[in-house]
Amino acid sequence: MKYLLFVITYCFYVFISQNQAFSLELPTSGNFETVKSGDTLISVLRQNAWTKSDISSVLQHKEAVDFVLYPGAEYYISRKSPVASLIVFFETESDNALIFEKTAHEAKISYDELKYTKKAVSVSGKVVGSLQASIMEKVPSTAIAQRFMNAYVLDYNLRKSLQRNSPYSLTFEKKYLGKRFIKYGEVLQASLEINGSEIKRDFVTFKNGGAFIDPMGTSKKPFYAPVEYLNISSLFQPRRRHPITKRVIPHMGIDFELAIGSPVFSVAGGKVLRTGRNRAAGNYVVIKHLNGLESFYNHLSETNVSPGQYVEPGEHIAAVGCTGYCTKAHLHLAVKSNGRFIDPSKYVKPYPYHKRNKIETYRVSATKKYEVR
Repeated sequence: MKYLLFVITYCFYVFISQNQAFSLELPTSGNFETVKSGDTLISVLRQNAWTKSDISSVLQHKEAVDFVLYPGAEYYISRKSPVASLIVFFETESDNALIFEKTAHEAKISYDELKYTKKAVSVSGKVVGSLQASIMEKVPSTAIAQRFMNAYVLDYNLRKSLQRNSPYSLTFEKKYLGKRFIKYGEVLQASLEINGSEIKRDFVTFKNGGAFIDPMGTSKKPFYAPVEYLNISSLFQPRRRHPITKRVIPHMGIDFELAIGSPVFSVAGGKVLRTGRNRAAGNYVVIKHLNGLESFYNHLSETNVSPGQYVEPGEHIAAVGCTGYCTKAHLHLAVKSNGRFIDPSKYVKPYPYHKRNKIETYRVSATKKYEVR
């Protein structure tokens, strides 16, 4: 499920061409506000002069039906007149926006990619207390702090490896429409002292995703990432409190938060043992690999394989969903060895199989760059 930050404003926008990014400049007038608990899309529209007829006409569209309003999301309000407004919902996971336009004569909806101006910003500091809190003292964004930690969590236990006053630095994107800052983008580079050594991570972008990699080293892990963008929302935790049942139940895998329909790939070649559906896992796939390990893929929206089928490394086997016990769309990846679940982070590379050549090409060039320094 996409986490959206929405903006309400009135402005003029120009389409560059269909399926291409277009420019949208927000007016200097208006104020940012915050979605409160209990707010709904309908209630917000009504507060801004949308009639029942207006709302009914736009809510017939799939984009509006799928939209979820989250408490705490910021929005910007500006109105040209009591009956005219433009409502723009900015996706945090992409540069797309859901746009509702109302005039005195009509109400309409569109879903388009916006043309942002991106600025790279660098900050540094020292870890005092938690790593997340330390980063947020410099950058007031939970998303940026979590992305920074995502750069390391597949390789390090940050709670055990960090010392007080460990230095860190990061370079990240800020996105603007015109001169107005809208949201934070990706963390581009990260540096963190772990066990007394500086550990660097670079973000490598590729179509439909990207990965944090060690620019100076090659991963020896046997499995590749099952998705194209590693947005890790939960790690292997033997005593995690379940978000739905509220009971202390082991979380025996890693959760990758992605939009519904995002492709899921086999972490390695092997034989499909089972596919099916149950109340907890939702739609699932289980694959037995040549090294004896088994990989589990849960909460899928759809599957593309059948029991007994052999799959290649990185084969497209399913799509991300939110079936079973699920509060937000994600892939739950688990790994089993000799009948027992083990921590997948010890086995999974940070990038999918079909991007391995691009990652290696980047490493060669990065090694030369760092050697020059």
